[in-house]
Amino acid sequence: MAASVANDASSVHAPATSLLLPGLPAGGDGRCDYCYHDTEAAAAIFADHDVEEVTLALDAEGGHDALVARLRQDLAAAGVTLRVKQQPFDEWIEAVRAGEAALFRLAWAPEHRTGLDMLGPLFRPAGLWNHTGVADEELTGLLDQARQAESRSMRHGRLRQAEQRALGLAAVIPLGHREQRVVVSDGVRGLRLSPLGRADLSRLDLAATQEQGVTPGGG
Repeated sequence: MAASVANDASSVHAPATSLLLPGLPAGGDGRCDYCYHDTEAAAAIFADHDVEEVTLALDAEGGHDALVARLRQDLAAAGVTLRVKQQPFDEWIEAVRAGEAALFRLAWAPEHRTGLDMLGPLFRPAGLWNHTGVADEELTGLLDQARQAESRSMRHGRLRQAEQRALGLAAVIPLGHREQRVVVSDGVRGLRLSPLGRADLSRLDLAATQEQGVTPGGG
């Protein structure tokens, strides 16, 4: 499903196999062992729990066509009907926060380029973006250990353990991560993009560009 959604013509996402993004210091190595396609196994699980229909809550701003089409197809093959409920963003996020949406799509980017900023808000009991209601002592403990780690290798190890724990709880299923491609002159130094694609222009060094006789932003 991730590949199908990422390859949609209107998408700027690559298939995700982890929660920690490849661009993060601790990211890129995780794999979701629980995220595999098995229609027969899914059909058996749905049947055991008498599930014949599921509802996907989406904000009405669009961009969900590829996901809905593939999800509807896969669920139908497992004997389950997909219903889609679209609402204006404010109503949708309120329903999500109130726990009224059992299945929803959420885009998330950390404020800072760290694994703790990626996982903490999503999975700590009091996390700002913990809309799934996760409250797991083992997961919280791993995040605490990562924050208190005295070495980078220990911190990254705990973050990867926390990632696997979160995936094992099936609180979220990674679908895709946003890719950014930026064309920069050889003479520009100090450009560093945030996870949201923003740059601190005060840190840019254009001296090399000016030495080459190139006007920044010009031809």
